[in-house]
Amino acid sequence: MIFKNAPGGIKRGILILVIVFSLVLSVVFMISPVQAQEDEDPVTVEIDTEYTGSVESDSERIRVTVEFSPDDNEMVDILLNTAGTENSFADYETRERSISSPGQTEPDISYEGSGTWSVDFMQPDDEISVQFDVYPRSINVEELDVADIDLIYTMQGQELSISETATADLSGSAYFQWQEGGDDDDDNDGWDLLSMVVGFIAAVFLFVVSYAVWWYALV
Repeated sequence: MIFKNAPGGIKRGILILVIVFSLVLSVVFMISPVQAQEDEDPVTVEIDTEYTGSVESDSERIRVTVEFSPDDNEMVDILLNTAGTENSFADYETRERSISSPGQTEPDISYEGSGTWSVDFMQPDDEISVQFDVYPRSINVEELDVADIDLIYTMQGQELSISETATADLSGSAYFQWQEGGDDDDDNDGWDLLSMVVGFIAAVFLFVVSYAVWWYALV
């Protein structure tokens, strides 16, 4: 009744607000699914690092593994670019690769040099794994970025890319082993000093007791 009896200008204003609000909601609901789809990478990329250094082996080698696989669509013109960071250098003479393909046609991967691999195509559920060694320039930090990974590919006519960084856990490095060993040595040194003090006090006590017994015997 209030809207029906309102002046014509107010009615038109309320109607315009309702139309604008409806349009805004429609645009929001249309954009949200598209945005969610754009944010989701259509390729699964997994990066793993394994630190194998130790005091005994005198080596600080880190093994980097990169696995990638398309989820739902074919991907073509694939380039995997890898490089050491400012904290490390890569040794590509240690490179290895493996391919897992449920289909009849297995993808072909080629090493192009300088940390780059190329693949013509991959079908959904094809999986390629690439491994290589890197060596850290410093081992006195517990975590270190050791390799930059860039995957460039074309899917459904669009050129896309994924960039990741491989981070290694160096908490077991020789540096930290030496630190722990130093702490143990300090503890042992403290225990040795305490043992010497106790031994000295015991020796003095025995000497005093022996002298008192000898003197008493003479008297």
